[in-house]
Amino acid sequence: MGSRIKNIGRHKENITGHTSTMATLLMMVQEKISVILSLVMRTSRQRY
Repeated sequence: MGSRIKNIGRHKENITGHTSTMATLLMMVQEKISVILSLVMRTSRQRY
């Protein structure tokens, strides 16, 4: 029983770690998208 509980605890840690990495990746992607959008807006304004 004890070993099973330990395994469950490890699994939970893995899940939380994975979700945190996914969150950081999403944050990075959102930042990149915002930067790209701002650049696109600048270039489009210069064209017209």
